[in-house]
Amino acid sequence: MEFQNYYHLKKEQKEFEKSIYWLEKAAGEILDDHEIWSCLGYCYTEVENYDKATECLLKAVELDKNDVDAWKSLGFSYSEKGEYSEAIKCFQKGIDIKEVNYEIWYEMGYALMRMEKFEKAIFWFERLSDKQPDDYYCWKHLGSSYANIENYDKAIECLRKSTDLNGNFTDAWNCLGISYNGKSEYDEAIKCFQKAINTDTEGTEPYASYEMGLAYLKKEQYDMAIQWFQKAIEIDANHCLACYSMGYTYALKEQYDEAIEWYRKAIEIDADNCGAWNNMGNAYRNKGDFKKAIESLRKAIDLQNDSLSIWNNLREVYVETGEQEKAKECEVKIKKLESNSDD
Repeated sequence: MEFQNYYHLKKEQKEFEKSIYWLEKAAGEILDDHEIWSCLGYCYTEVENYDKATECLLKAVELDKNDVDAWKSLGFSYSEKGEYSEAIKCFQKGIDIKEVNYEIWYEMGYALMRMEKFEKAIFWFERLSDKQPDDYYCWKHLGSSYANIENYDKAIECLRKSTDLNGNFTDAWNCLGISYNGKSEYDEAIKCFQKAINTDTEGTEPYASYEMGLAYLKKEQYDMAIQWFQKAIEIDANHCLACYSMGYTYALKEQYDEAIEWYRKAIEIDADNCGAWNNMGNAYRNKGDFKKAIESLRKAIDLQNDSLSIWNNLREVYVETGEQEKAKECEVKIKKLESNSDD
């Protein structure tokens, strides 16, 4: 068919908008051709219009339930929309039709990763790595999945394969550093984060700088940690974890005014950041400002009423201020929480 030749030409030229124009015309004239709808849906995924892509691809699989490419593209559209359960159903449909399909295996694993079903993701990436051992993206995702279940030795093994295949793969170096951090091998982690920073040619990714800060924090090199957290914030002013970590580090240095300032910045980004409210309360307590300490800790409790540590912190403030009745109320709550945790 003439539309097919034009579509494939424009696909090769990455002119998807033009392909969409002609495929829409073809679909209006030939309503029951699954291939038109499949091609049209694919083009819409390429221009990131996933709602239109889904609409077209549903028509394609309705017309031909054995269209593997349509199931794959439909799954991809659902995945990009955050509808991972639907995505996995589509990928499984494609695999049921044609079991050996490396692209679908990859997308299946990636969707499962996004759902935080890491053991299942590992199954698919392991299969894919056996068949495509030179796919450095596969090794990276496999390593990242192992890291997320805290199997850091396997994670490092896989991520090393990824960086061996592509020494400029920033994400793999970053994940490798995180894995070394997980093993408390902070010097190795720092080397990997530096590699990630060096290979980030755009200089726009704050993650490696933030993780570098965490490594120095674990090494108790607080000034270096602050330097790297600051770098992450320079790249992304709304990096909540970096702001929180700045506060935490300053608190360890007993610089409580600075700690409070950074906890407040974290809260400005995420008002429901329970950890920042709790730690800010502790900083106020260390400064002797018990009123603000209580206000902050009460806010933390509003956000996480079942936290033993926050209730303990609040009780200690009430003890210091001599408010024995309120301290006892906290003790009652603490005992109740401890009893529930024992059940």
